[in-house]
Amino acid sequence: MPERKSPPPVRTAKPIKSVKMPAPPPELSTELPRRPKPAQVSQPQPQPKPVRQPQPTRTTTKYTPKRAKKVKKVSVTNKVSRKVKKARRFMRRTKIVGISTAVILLATMIFLIIWNITRDNAIAIYVGDIPTTAVVATTENTENAENSEESETVDEIVDDSEPIAFIALTEDMTESVLRTEAIRRLENIENARIVLSDNITIAATNTSSQNIISFDDAVNRLVDVLHFRILGVAIEVESNRVAVLRNQEDANELIRRLQLPYMSANEYVSVDFVEDFAMSNVDIDESQLSTIEQVLTRLEGDATVMEEYIVQPGDNLGSIALRHGITIAQLYEYNPGISSNATLHVGEVLTIQSSRPYLSVRTVEAITRIEEIPIETETISNPGESSTFSQVLRAGTAGEQEIVVHITRINGIQVGEEEVVATRVIQEMVTTTIEVGTL
Repeated sequence: MPERKSPPPVRTAKPIKSVKMPAPPPELSTELPRRPKPAQVSQPQPQPKPVRQPQPTRTTTKYTPKRAKKVKKVSVTNKVSRKVKKARRFMRRTKIVGISTAVILLATMIFLIIWNITRDNAIAIYVGDIPTTAVVATTENTENAENSEESETVDEIVDDSEPIAFIALTEDMTESVLRTEAIRRLENIENARIVLSDNITIAATNTSSQNIISFDDAVNRLVDVLHFRILGVAIEVESNRVAVLRNQEDANELIRRLQLPYMSANEYVSVDFVEDFAMSNVDIDESQLSTIEQVLTRLEGDATVMEEYIVQPGDNLGSIALRHGITIAQLYEYNPGISSNATLHVGEVLTIQSSRPYLSVRTVEAITRIEEIPIETETISNPGESSTFSQVLRAGTAGEQEIVVHITRINGIQVGEEEVVATRVIQEMVTTTIEVGTL
């Protein structure tokens, strides 16, 4: 007999949880405050804050979604028509705003274009005077055929006088600034002082930004087209111009090289030229300049000069001719008033021709020497002794002194005597004393 299964256990219902109910609110007083008397006004009493009632506990219930509403389908045509209507309404609303904006933008663009066209944004640089415009010249000269021909001539002049360059418009840009910078660059290139032959002028104008170049490029263009002359240094000997050198540095080098062969000592009081030597600035063309070597060749050469000679004691015609490197026949030729039988007198002036350097260098050299001071003798008379009596009472000693002399030379040859300019005793001299008899 099969085994009988036991029945499933019976589930008991869960006990229902007890729900706590909120406590009842406290009872409010029903008595109204008495109205104070006018004479006794008191501050109103603060009202008690209402007691927040506790929220009842919510019980969870099973969510049951609502049935969705049936959506009515809209055709594509209706959608398009709605979009079109919305667009038309938007256009009607923004029509005035759009037109106003477009007008403002158009006016702004026109203003900017006219402002850019009419305003001065550049400086035009000219070499020479600023030319008059061809338009003005043509308007003034249209009355007759002759004036019209003149206007054509003006047009040609204006075309030939185009600006050298355009630079940006600035307040500090002037003609003198351009001229100074152009001269500075030309002097650096030519290594000489420059005098411009052309005039530089500027004028405010309007041009395309593509035509405007930098200040340095504009000066470079000026340097390429400007005409100039060199302010050289003229070398003059006895008021006669010998040559013109490029600059003062070359002139100083010329003087140094002329004086250098005659400067062997270290201390010179002065070094100058015998002839009247002068330098001055002169405006000259570059082709007329000379080099240092050319000027040296001329100044170091011999020059034949006529000069006067004063007859000294012991002179005769032969000695005078020999001293100056000429013949007696030439001496007669230069002095028609004398003859072979004539007698020369001291102080008589003769005209002779001599050959000497074109420019002679005179140096004054200072020399310091140590010289001996000679012993001096002092004699004392003794009447008690005979005249043959002589006795040295004190032997003397020589002294020493330092002297400074100046020696003048012309082209290295000493002329004149040495000139003592200063002395200083180093050791005193002791005098020798001698006693002699006088009986």
